[in-house]
Amino acid sequence: MRKKLTSQKLVILFLLFITIASILSCKENQYRDGKKHGKWTEYLDSAFTKEVSLDSSVYYREVEYDNGYPKGLVKDYFTKSHTPQGEEYLISGPYLQNMERPLDKARGTEIWFDQNNGKILSWSYKDEYGNEDLKKYLTIGFDEISKDTRFDKDFFLSKQTDFKSTIQLFDKFKNNPNLYDVEANKIIADLYATPKLKNLLESPKVNMWLNFGILLRLQNALKKDQGESDVVDNNNNTSSNNNSSQSQNSSNDYQPSQSQQQRSCSYCNGTGKCKSCMKSFRVHYWKDKYAGWKDENETRPGKIMCDDCHGAGVIYGRHPYGQDPEFKKCYVSSCNGGWKNCPDCNYNGDGQNLGQCKECKGTGFSR
Repeated sequence: MRKKLTSQKLVILFLLFITIASILSCKENQYRDGKKHGKWTEYLDSAFTKEVSLDSSVYYREVEYDNGYPKGLVKDYFTKSHTPQGEEYLISGPYLQNMERPLDKARGTEIWFDQNNGKILSWSYKDEYGNEDLKKYLTIGFDEISKDTRFDKDFFLSKQTDFKSTIQLFDKFKNNPNLYDVEANKIIADLYATPKLKNLLESPKVNMWLNFGILLRLQNALKKDQGESDVVDNNNNTSSNNNSSQSQNSSNDYQPSQSQQQRSCSYCNGTGKCKSCMKSFRVHYWKDKYAGWKDENETRPGKIMCDDCHGAGVIYGRHPYGQDPEFKKCYVSSCNGGWKNCPDCNYNGDGQNLGQCKECKGTGFSR
């Protein structure tokens, strides 16, 4: 009888240990090797650049980290109202203990909400390097965002009262990326040929200035076209239809001019991608004694895989049968969890040009 009670106690103690371990593992705002890891709730200032106390915060963020890098959808809220402020997928990092936060850099769809009713107030698209994707924004138009139940077109237009020309551009380029390429490439070539814009187009914010220039000139061209079409429509409607048809046909047959082809960046072949890190690395690691060894393809903007530990972050030793292999931390000083800063686009770890070609800064065009 005593033996049976002892066994029961051992079982109870074991279950209690598992429960406590589970609770501790789920604890928020934890660091692992000096890097944020697991679920975090961050209280931020009005610029999202500093973590502050709850009382001083304007926003708070719910985010999950994987060895210092944001993982999955990041959600931001207004501190006072606890209503959604925005959501995005971040590619910035690493977020380290006792270090200045890196500037947030997102990919995919970024959405911002109205504080009072939680409806979509604005949105934008970012490419895999965190640059503004104006092409996707103008060619998809309202189609994609309209699928979101939080988008109310009437409410959106009531808030964005100066959006008329942008809506007309949506209609013009809707599901017609080829036509957008025709007009955008002409504008880009003209912008680079303008001496006064040289400093702007050689700055780290070249993508922002290019998008601003493209959008502004597209809007101006739209106004001009509308003025000319009114004259044509008043004189001959058939002529207007023929011109429209010819414009459409010319866009389908469009080939970049020789000068535009020469502007394509030779270092990255016009992709705008960093040759060192924006490729797939084969990561090799031990998962557990049930799943065994794993090999997965992974790409991290601004990071290259450590060749010594093959992305595992540890060096494996003896592997007794039926047990986990022995291991020790990777001895390479620059290795951080199996990855190193890319020598081309992130050599100093500042996160400013993650995944971008070092020659053209992500534009795909020669500077």
